Amino acid sequence: MNYKLILESIAEVTEEQINRCQRILGPEGIFYLVRSETDDLTEYKVEWRTFTSSGKPVKRFTCTCPAGLNGFAYVRNKTGVCKHIRWCVAHAQWYKNNASDHILQAERIATEAAKKAILRDLGHEGKHHSFTLKDLQNIRHAERRPRKQQSEEEWKRVTERENARQQAWLAELKFLDEFHR
Repeated sequence: MNYKLILESIAEVTEEQINRCQRILGPEGIFYLVRSETDDLTEYKVEWRTFTSSGKPVKRFTCTCPAGLNGFAYVRNKTGVCKHIRWCVAHAQWYKNNASDHILQAERIATEAAKKAILRDLGHEGKHHSFTLKDLQNIRHAERRPRKQQSEEEWKRVTERENARQQAWLAELKFLDEFHR
């Protein structure tokens, strides 16, 4: 399986085929669900995974389609992988080219949501402030120290949500870096 050959083959992928790919950020990282061409109710899962071969880590694509489940043994194209993987690589290239806009917009939305959550926690919901997110985090942290146990539990929940959001962003950025090498 040669990634460069797969990249070269994506010029043949149509917009309709790209639209059959759905990018998912799951607990294990990013993967794709691809609707079958022949049956819209059938989906195949495409992943970029790391395996151990002869004691060394090896990265490769997997697909749950019949060809993928047979290790692409019967695939006769120059890439050595099924069409679903080629479609996903084409989608990933499209996403990479358009990701900066999406990421910036998502970061702005996430920042505003975090600011609103902190203002709500501090009892200032609906009031306009010119604080940065970091300022609000520091204010919240300072105000929560002397509070009772219930506030500490709420603080933990909010912190866990923020950590989960950051981990999701880091996983997505890590995937993009690995996927496009």
